[in-house]
Amino acid sequence: MQLCIITTMGCGTSQSLHHSQNKSKKRLQQSTRATGTDSRREAQLLAAHPEVKEAMTEATKAVEYMRAHKNDEGQIEDIVDLLDKSIWSHYLELETRTQRMLLGNHLAKIGGATVFTEYIRFLKGLGYFSKKLWRNDVVWICTDFVRQSVVNCTDSSPKFGYEVVKAGLAEVVLDDLDTFGKKDDNYSKVLVSSAVHIIYNCSRVVENYELLNDLNAVPRLLPFLEHEDPQIQTIIALTLAYITDKENKQLVMSEETQRKVVSYILRRFREAVNVPNWRSDGFSALELASGIAQLATNDTEEDANKLVLVQEGVVPLLVKLMQTSDEEEQLQAVGAIWQLSFHEDNRKKILEEPGLVEKLKNLKDSPYEEISDSAAGALFVLTGKGKDQPEQDIEEDGDTRRRQRHVMISYNWDHKKIAVKISKQLRSAGYRVWIDETHMRGSILEAMGEAVSNAAVVLVCVSRQYFLSKSCRAEGNACHVTNTPVIPIKVEKTYSPDGWLAVLVGAGLYFDFSDPKGVKAAMKGLMKEIGSRGKADGHHDDDDDDEEGDEASEPDLRNWTKADVDKWMTEFDLEKDIRGVADITGAQLAFLRSLKEQAPEFFYQYLLNHMGITGLEQLTKFTHALDNAH
Repeated sequence: MQLCIITTMGCGTSQSLHHSQNKSKKRLQQSTRATGTDSRREAQLLAAHPEVKEAMTEATKAVEYMRAHKNDEGQIEDIVDLLDKSIWSHYLELETRTQRMLLGNHLAKIGGATVFTEYIRFLKGLGYFSKKLWRNDVVWICTDFVRQSVVNCTDSSPKFGYEVVKAGLAEVVLDDLDTFGKKDDNYSKVLVSSAVHIIYNCSRVVENYELLNDLNAVPRLLPFLEHEDPQIQTIIALTLAYITDKENKQLVMSEETQRKVVSYILRRFREAVNVPNWRSDGFSALELASGIAQLATNDTEEDANKLVLVQEGVVPLLVKLMQTSDEEEQLQAVGAIWQLSFHEDNRKKILEEPGLVEKLKNLKDSPYEEISDSAAGALFVLTGKGKDQPEQDIEEDGDTRRRQRHVMISYNWDHKKIAVKISKQLRSAGYRVWIDETHMRGSILEAMGEAVSNAAVVLVCVSRQYFLSKSCRAEGNACHVTNTPVIPIKVEKTYSPDGWLAVLVGAGLYFDFSDPKGVKAAMKGLMKEIGSRGKADGHHDDDDDDEEGDEASEPDLRNWTKADVDKWMTEFDLEKDIRGVADITGAQLAFLRSLKEQAPEFFYQYLLNHMGITGLEQLTKFTHALDNAH
């Protein structure tokens, strides 16, 4: 039997050593979203990494054995051996983050999070330090093995991180922090270290936000900002950045604490981007960039993280990370720049950084969708391109312009269903509605900016996911810049607006669409509030039939493959005449068709400004082809 005494070294990929319970249960009952990659992508990744299957098989054996012997004191030593051979050793043999994610996702799928949680509770009941009962401290060694396995799997797999909190392990380790946090013996230090690693990894999973706050995590973690170990301080600072809400933000982010937190993280980040392995004290540059972006999420007058980060010199470090060949590092660096750029006082300094704009322009053409989107979004916010264009191009008299204005619906993709339902009812009532139903990307962000500028009113679907989304923040920023009226729509029952979103929607009247029973009354009140703003010139009884026809045809267009698009371009002889269609997708064609119906002035402006269309003949040709794309 091989026994390993483990010592904790980092909070990233650890490779060395080794209240409100009823509210939490209610959150769990309400939560139905899975985390991590979707099943289709996971199947593709598994096909690309068959070497992980052996590790999965061995992990299944270990979990099943632990499940069968979860309360058997006589099997603890065998379980230590099994964990070492079947999970620990295989995990360390997996070389890439993707491989480790697949193993963690598998453990989540087979109930490993629950089994580990129950077994830790069992060991805790025996006493973590049971020297009187077991030779070689086997209870302690087993405790350490199980907890370190959780640290590693929560680091690599968001799915496992979600399942761990759901199973109750976050509550267990927070209790350990309460009990052992002030003790200075080696056993207590190891327990505290593994506990803060687990909570930190779980805090990065969005679905855990409310669950951790229900456990009072913030005030329980706060004292550890003063811990003697700088690494513990940094882990806690990053954790608080992910889970601090508006009720306790002032408690956490006093000016002194804010400077201290930023100093910790930037010191680690500066070192990480200047050493060959891109790590500092166990932290990867990747996760530090992610933490920086999270710290920058809020920028109200009371919470100026964005300003502090830029003043302390984070921008050149992010530019250096953007220049790596690792796509995930590029994505986090660009995302952090995008987030920092939302503070108006930062934009000049960011734009002046040597090489930054050029690099963003290059990454805007990245073949990786998320990187391309983030780079385009950052450029859009930094340059303000297109935000004043509509007012200059539209020359109709005041009455015509008023009639052409529309109601815009701004929402996060998670709440598409309710947003589309609202749009249908508004159209049926005679309103002109602008809504993105095809997940627009790239340069089409400029069309979004134009849509905001020419909206009579913007309906903002308020949710935590909206608050966290940089794309949604860009839309909110456009509303602020153009002084466009905003009406808040509540789509998440337990969330009240925080930070920049609270500033955007103000303290006005909310229309609650989070409760299905109240939707009818909310819709009636919403229409009364909108009034005549965005009303079309006339409304016909057959409008609903037309809408159904659009719904029947657009899904097919959204699902077009590249071969379908190529066939369509060949049929209408487009590619040689119109350069802007070369890389267009079915989803983008569906969006353009929707734009043509909902906001024709933007549609034609977009074709002329961004599609390379130079004359009436080409405009007629493309519009005819789009109308006949079936």
